[in-house]
Amino acid sequence: MNVARYFLFLASIALGATVLAAGPALADATILKYDKQGRVIDSDEIKSKKGTTGATGAPTGSRTKGKARRTPASTGPGKPGKSIEMKTIPNPNDQFEKGEVMVLGDPVKMEDKLKSLGFTIIEKVPMAELGLTAIRLKIPKRMSERQALSILRSNFPNIISDMHTVFDLSQGPAAGSSDFAIRLVGWGRVAPTCGKGVRIGMIDTYPDTKHPMLKGQKIVAFNFVPKDKRPAVSDHGTGIAGLLVGKPYRGSPGGLLPGAQLLAGGIFEKRKDGKPRGNLMAFLKAINWLAKNKVSVVNLSIAGSKNKVLTKVASKSVKSGLILVAAAGNAGPGAKPAYPAAYSEVVSVTALDGRRRIYRHANRGKYIDFAAPGVAIWAAGKRGGKLQSGTSFAVPFITSLVALLVHGGNPRDPKVLRAKLRGYVQDLGKPGKDTDFGFGMVRVRPSC
Repeated sequence: MNVARYFLFLASIALGATVLAAGPALADATILKYDKQGRVIDSDEIKSKKGTTGATGAPTGSRTKGKARRTPASTGPGKPGKSIEMKTIPNPNDQFEKGEVMVLGDPVKMEDKLKSLGFTIIEKVPMAELGLTAIRLKIPKRMSERQALSILRSNFPNIISDMHTVFDLSQGPAAGSSDFAIRLVGWGRVAPTCGKGVRIGMIDTYPDTKHPMLKGQKIVAFNFVPKDKRPAVSDHGTGIAGLLVGKPYRGSPGGLLPGAQLLAGGIFEKRKDGKPRGNLMAFLKAINWLAKNKVSVVNLSIAGSKNKVLTKVASKSVKSGLILVAAAGNAGPGAKPAYPAAYSEVVSVTALDGRRRIYRHANRGKYIDFAAPGVAIWAAGKRGGKLQSGTSFAVPFITSLVALLVHGGNPRDPKVLRAKLRGYVQDLGKPGKDTDFGFGMVRVRPSC
């Protein structure tokens, strides 16, 4: 398949009222074409000419085996500096608030019986937009969280209860060269107005809206960390916000949709171990706020464990019109699925490096939907910014495309949108969907 046919193929895919055009072809990739039922009906191989180079400078006509060579990180996308190396955060499957559990139910009907069982209501949060009420309970002394849940479920069989889950940020070690990402996905540089009229949500650490990439942009940020807790000071939320709606800065091309409005909910607090953690109650408050403000899609660059309360809220959120796009997690190939990414209603994103190889710390599994650049991404932060890696930093690429699809008139249905995205897939790894890359890497260029 030659480059001209590749352009024609991508141009033929409908995107509602939003017009998109393809970027340049990559080497050694497979583009899959699907019928209306989502079945693969055709595939084309793309081979590059010998001697050409890709975004990282490696030959694109062959694959490179082994570990990626490490090149200097930078405080600006084009400036060399010391390589950033951070410890990857394990998937928090057993992380939850001690001495507490969460319930979805009517506190008026439950209060007396809860009191007789030794439980104390700490907090009640009406989630009017989702038709739910979240209750945070203090469990009786000398009772474990699992024992408490067993008692609750036997006495209230019709309510949903679970641990008060704690979320981590889906970021990990960074190494490599900088600004390859928009070339890899074919997005390209866009006008400052690209994304005008689009409303995107994110739940993360509170972003620094005074950062040069974010100052003056259409950002509404609200902190859902309790007043008696210290909000986490982290570059993570600032970096994600910059990838979504940031202005060009120090050679960085800026955000994918700089003209869009971003509603950012901060849920992470600084714990005694110095690490940022965000709990389920803060997440529920943030997701209800975003539903109330009618955002089209929510960027979730966070990871936690499976939780019955979170399961219900994710389902209700999607039914209310929110499309959730989440990080696959950075706990490694043998880890358990990360949530909310592993829910069927959520679009899951994993990370690639500049040679289209899977991020070595990324989770694997059947729940992975799509792949996007997420290794050595230059992201805004202190002292300007730095290279960051993790499935966190891949999510904004899919979030931005989903936001354009919805803005273009496509229904807010994850199944429909997932099928649309599959029309732009370059298959990586095994043919078809696999546990490393999902359907593959999505490449597309917005018309704005």
